[in-house]
Amino acid sequence: MGSDHNTFIPFANSTREDWLKVAKQEIPESSTINDLSIIKGELEIQPIYFPPEKAESSAFTLNASSNEYRGARSWVNMPRIEVNDEVSANNKSIDYLHSGADGILFELKKEQINIEKLLKDIQLDICPVSFLLENGHSSVALDFADFAAKNYSKESISGTILWKELPAKINDISVAFHSFTNFFPLGFQLNDQKEVALQIAEGLVNAVALIENIVGKGIAPQQVINQIGFSVAVDTDFFLEIAKLKSLRLLWQQIAGAYKTNLTSLHIHAFSHPWINERYQPHGNMIKATTAAMAAILGGCDSLTIEPEDSNNTMMCRIARNVSSVIRDESHFSKIADATAGSFYLEELTTQLSVKAWKKFQLAVTE
Repeated sequence: MGSDHNTFIPFANSTREDWLKVAKQEIPESSTINDLSIIKGELEIQPIYFPPEKAESSAFTLNASSNEYRGARSWVNMPRIEVNDEVSANNKSIDYLHSGADGILFELKKEQINIEKLLKDIQLDICPVSFLLENGHSSVALDFADFAAKNYSKESISGTILWKELPAKINDISVAFHSFTNFFPLGFQLNDQKEVALQIAEGLVNAVALIENIVGKGIAPQQVINQIGFSVAVDTDFFLEIAKLKSLRLLWQQIAGAYKTNLTSLHIHAFSHPWINERYQPHGNMIKATTAAMAAILGGCDSLTIEPEDSNNTMMCRIARNVSSVIRDESHFSKIADATAGSFYLEELTTQLSVKAWKKFQLAVTE
């Protein structure tokens, strides 16, 4: 073969018209491309997508993590443990941390707890710890802040406090966690809604109401905004769930900009409810959990809780924890910061969802 032989023949550039011509060959002659559009709630799903015509329409992308262990797409595998007794909950948490978990989400079932007993032998500087609290648990949050500050550097503490209902002393909690730069004590749970745009909008409305309330008591917007986190349920509508998390992060950046603040980060906690169908027992939840977990991770969650089919079944709890580990260590989702970047479909879906959620948010705050 001569050295002047051109082995690599470049492909000709294809226009939109070229792609549409090919696509039309795949549908009946009596149909058009637009006939294949699908209406999903308030969203319109097209059969074919193209890059945006304007350069300024470039999509939002997730930033790479600097965590060497968890990789560029970093998330915390955070199983939930109910706390009825501190010693029992601590023993279970240690067992989980030795068998796949990166952190623990403690859900308190009583008003007062002994923080030292609950967190015994848990190294908070390397193990993220979160709490799911009722509005009567203000003292627990403050006790945790005091315990962590006495035993660790505040910058090394990570995790979030998710409130089922915000407590009356929320401003005291904000002050107590002022220097905890990687901990998010003001966490919201997004309510389940049939329309995802409404779910996002309601979460934003509640968060802005909290900002206005605390800022009105003399605390700077910068402090409050960087303490807020969201907890979001993820389901099996794979692409929509990815877009939901991306849209939430994008719109929160927009709100931070409206307050003229520098948003350092936002903690998004994703969780998957157990799915039980008798036809797929005993481990049907594995399919649902895996689909939901992949969507949450690709959407940019910071922590992930996979609920087992039966929380009293040791094997099922282990399987739920292993979903995250398999996705990270065997499927290598952690290698790429934003694996869905460049997907015209997901970019358009995220944009559509963001526009509709933002309009609902604006309507709610002006009423």
